[in-house]
Amino acid sequence: MLGKRVVAIATVEELSQQLELVRRQQFSEVWLDTDDKSPALAMLVNGMYAFLMYRRDAGDAGFSSRNPHYAGPASATMDFLLSNGQMDELPTAWAISLEEACAACNYFVLTRGGRSPAIVWYDDSLPEPQA
Repeated sequence: MLGKRVVAIATVEELSQQLELVRRQQFSEVWLDTDDKSPALAMLVNGMYAFLMYRRDAGDAGFSSRNPHYAGPASATMDFLLSNGQMDELPTAWAISLEEACAACNYFVLTRGGRSPAIVWYDDSLPEPQA
């Protein structure tokens, strides 16, 4: 489904209900933010995989997820459908399991904006390391 649907989430229980809807779709785009809109966590979903982006504030380059267990080709990519209909191709090595990503979303809500220590984050203000 394309388009945006805004849902106010105050508890992990409310988040769990929304994540169940995400699990039933091939593609999803989820944004979580705090009352003051900073920080923010974005989750792009393709089936059982997800990509996370964390921003401390609007001007922040932020952090993105990496999969330290990925052992496939460095050139492999995965499609993620954005809510505006655009299909983005991201490196497969940046995708983590949907369950890990959902746990990071829970952590964000529980800590009111915290970045999950269970995720391997890459500082996007740094140049991407060459393989």
